[in-house]
Amino acid sequence: MTTTRRPTQHDIARLAGVSRTTVSLVLNGVDVRLRPEVRRSVLAAAARVGYTVNPVARNLAGGRNQLIGVYTFERLFPMAHRDFYYPFLLGIEEECEAQAHDLLLFTSAANPSGRRAINHGGVNRLRLADGCVLLGLHVDVAELRRLATDRMPFVFIGRRDLPGAQISYVGADYAAATVEIVDRLHGVGHRRIGYFGIHDAPVGAPTERLDAYRAALRRLRLRAAGVHRLPPENIDRGLLDAMTDRGVTAVLAESPQLAGRIRTVALESDRRVPGDLSVAVLGDYDSTDGVDWTTYHIPRREMGRQSIRTLLELLAGDGSPRQLVLPCPVVEGATIGPLD
Repeated sequence: MTTTRRPTQHDIARLAGVSRTTVSLVLNGVDVRLRPEVRRSVLAAAARVGYTVNPVARNLAGGRNQLIGVYTFERLFPMAHRDFYYPFLLGIEEECEAQAHDLLLFTSAANPSGRRAINHGGVNRLRLADGCVLLGLHVDVAELRRLATDRMPFVFIGRRDLPGAQISYVGADYAAATVEIVDRLHGVGHRRIGYFGIHDAPVGAPTERLDAYRAALRRLRLRAAGVHRLPPENIDRGLLDAMTDRGVTAVLAESPQLAGRIRTVALESDRRVPGDLSVAVLGDYDSTDGVDWTTYHIPRREMGRQSIRTLLELLAGDGSPRQLVLPCPVVEGATIGPLD
C-alpha cells in the first residue's frame, strides 16, 4: 500500500537550494530584503512539488492568512431570519471578494444554557481568522466586552455602546431617519403621533428609534401618545378606537408586521390610510403586498461592505476602535399624508 506524502517547506528548500527559513519568509510574504531571483526560485519550487500554504499555521506564526470570520449570535439559516441577514451577508461577500479575502463562517459551540458561545472551554475559535465581523439580534454583551478586552480584531454590525469599553461598529442612523418622519408628519398637521414597538426585542437592544421619537416630540412640544409593545395579532379595532379617542392621527411602527396589521385593522374599521390614519414603517419593508409604504431604507448591503473595509483598516492600523454610522434615506411612500 502506498501513500502520498504532503510536500513540506523542507522539500522546497532542497529543490530551490535555500534554507527553510528563506522558504518560510517567501511563502508567508514577510517583507525582508531577498533577491528577486531567490523569491522566484522558491515560488517555482513550491509550484513544482505542489505545496500550498496552511493558513492556520500561518496565523499561528503571527502572519495574516487572508481569512475573515463571520459570527452570528443566533442561527443564520432559519427562514425567519432570512430577510434580516441576507443583505448584510451579500455586502460582506462582495467586499471580501473585492479585497481578495476568504470568508469563514463560525457557528461556535453552545454553552450549557443552549446559547451560542464564542469562548467555550477557554478557547476562542474566532482567532483562526485575521479578524471577525459579528452580527445578530440577541447579542451577548459580555462576550463583546471580553473580545474587546482580549484585543480580538472585530467589527460589530449595528450601533452598540458598551459602558467602559469601546468597540468598532458599522451602524445605521435610525435616529435621524425617525426624526425626519416625525417632522414630516408634523409638517402636514399631525399633533398626536403614536408608537408601536417590537414586543420581544432582546434585553439591552439599542433603542435609537424610540429615543429619537420621544426627543422629536419634546422638540416639537407635542404630547406623548403612548408607546405600545405587543404582538401584531393583538392589535384590534378596540385599540385603534381608544387611540382615536385620544386624538391620535398617525402612528410609527418598528416592524413591517406591526405596520401591516395596523393598516389592516384600520381598513376593516372603515378608516382610510392615510386619510384618517397615517402609518409609517421605521425600516425597510418588503412591499410584496403592493402597499407603497412611507418608510426609510436601512443600507444593510452597504453596512456589510463597510464592515469588511473597517475591519481591514483595523488590521492595518493600530487597532483603535472605528465607528461608522450610515444614513437611512427616507422613502416617501403613500401611507402618510394630511388629514382630510
